[in-house]
Amino acid sequence: MYPFANQVQKLKDAPITDPVRGWERRFGLGTEWRAKTLYAGMITNAVAGTTGPAQLEIRSVIAGLPANELLTIAGVKVISENGADIEIQTPRYDLFTRILVEIAAKGGSIHEIAGNDDIMVSVTEKTDQTSPGLPGTEIARVNREGFDGARVLIAVKVADLAPLLRIVPLTDPGLEHVFDY
Repeated sequence: MYPFANQVQKLKDAPITDPVRGWERRFGLGTEWRAKTLYAGMITNAVAGTTGPAQLEIRSVIAGLPANELLTIAGVKVISENGADIEIQTPRYDLFTRILVEIAAKGGSIHEIAGNDDIMVSVTEKTDQTSPGLPGTEIARVNREGFDGARVLIAVKVADLAPLLRIVPLTDPGLEHVFDY
């Protein structure tokens, strides 16, 4: 959840340089952000009531790297080892993408993510650029408002994810996100 309450506090702490506009801004934005804080809290409680709280960690099965090397990657916990396969637990969301990029860069392969063998990846491209030869199937291509280019959603077999992460840089344009489950 976006920390609107923190922003309200920063707004309160900021000096008012223009007596009229400053108070107007403080009242307008403060009211909006307080309302958003309440609304986000209601949604969080409603979702938690029906599905439970969001899981902030995800498990994956990795091969090609020893457990001690995986443990050098910030956020990675080794859960178990089964032959060449190592089950790890990592944070979700943006950190998940960054961890997988680091695993791939070190030569690791990804065998499973949360029990699944398919994943969706988003990459960004400039208008005059295409990404031929990427593994997977393009699901959608959406022009990015205010940017030169498009966001491309790709369905990828998890086994093909590490090779993709090695050839698409984590930049813009480039790899944007590996979606977790």
